[in-house]
Amino acid sequence: QACRRPLPAPMAALCRRRSAASASARPRRLWHRATVAVAVAAAAVAAAAASWVGRGACGVPADSSAPGLVLRPRRRQAALGIIAGTAGGAGVVSQLPPPARAQAAVVPEAGFRWLTPVEARAGEALDRTSLEDYAAMRDDEERTSKYAVAIRRALAQRPAGSTVVADIGTGPFALLAVIAARAGAKRVYAIERSADAAARARRAVEEAGLAGTIQVIEGESTAVSLPERVDLVVSEVIGNIALGEGAVATIRDARRRLLREGERGLAGMIPSRCQTMIAPVNYANHALLSARGAGSLRPFKLFSETKDLTFLSEPQALEDFDFRSPKGPGEDDFREASELHFDVAPAAAAAAGGLSGFALWPRVDLDGQEIVDIKGRRSHWSFVVVLTSPLPEVVGEPGKVLLRSDADIRAVPYRYSFRAAIAT
Repeated sequence: QACRRPLPAPMAALCRRRSAASASARPRRLWHRATVAVAVAAAAVAAAAASWVGRGACGVPADSSAPGLVLRPRRRQAALGIIAGTAGGAGVVSQLPPPARAQAAVVPEAGFRWLTPVEARAGEALDRTSLEDYAAMRDDEERTSKYAVAIRRALAQRPAGSTVVADIGTGPFALLAVIAARAGAKRVYAIERSADAAARARRAVEEAGLAGTIQVIEGESTAVSLPERVDLVVSEVIGNIALGEGAVATIRDARRRLLREGERGLAGMIPSRCQTMIAPVNYANHALLSARGAGSLRPFKLFSETKDLTFLSEPQALEDFDFRSPKGPGEDDFREASELHFDVAPAAAAAAGGLSGFALWPRVDLDGQEIVDIKGRRSHWSFVVVLTSPLPEVVGEPGKVLLRSDADIRAVPYRYSFRAAIAT
């Protein structure tokens, strides 16, 4: 209204400039409001999708107490996520963090079609250690019974009541320490880095009536000092990617500092060997994951009895760690396959639905006689699945699949990089 009245020329010019500036800013304000509205709408859609996954796909709400998205299915395991097995057969679906870094470009080779590079990081996301997980380890009948047989066999080779044992990663139940004590060990040092698990282990030892034989020591095995060197080291520091929990550094240190000089050979370590096996697979729900975009290529877990994996070739060892290497710790005890070649029958791959990627899992040789492999049986360990393309890939003649890998075992947690190619 002020601009409608007769004004002095300078004031009138100022009003006109302000009016023009306001008019020019109005489209920007409207664009900003529209952008905010789109963002709010997108968030609402995402929330609705999460609600569908959390309630519609599995029939129950998400468990907000666990990190990421955790679902407990009533019927068939949901396709969108990770299915981890427990001793009771129940599953959970969890979302893993994205890959840590972009992959370097791979120079293409004649006769091969390269697929999407992917990175897997071991550690908490792929190897959780809640009380429920520890209970699943304890209740894994084949694993626990074979550990018990191997420990008893090792103690039987020595004079009764003379063997001193260290149990690395004893857990809240001090399970392997109790087995060793009941098998006739003179003393057992049960080492546990978690304060809560160590406190629970002390109670378990007291309840078992073995406080006079088992001493629970809290701390990292690589940092603690024992009152004496031991005759036998037992451990279960094996992840779903077998060495991902830091087994190489842990066991090398135990051989150098904890084990007696004369016991560093054949019978001083249980397990005696650990491998990560790998094989090309088809994942039945691969196509459903493509809607998630690049995030669908994140590694995830499937419980060991899953029916959603079809193995397309014989497994091979991706990494191999000899706990009892006669050359000593750090001397030719660890081998990593940087390049693996798999024979895949094109007809079988087509019948399965194509190549999704690779499955990894642990294989544990306890003493040269007792071997634990999760493939085809119920286990507390899970398959880790690495998808190498947004959708399953056709494998044609000549039916050759190449996998290049790199493991950084100095990283914490361990970091694994994969790049696959199909012969054309």
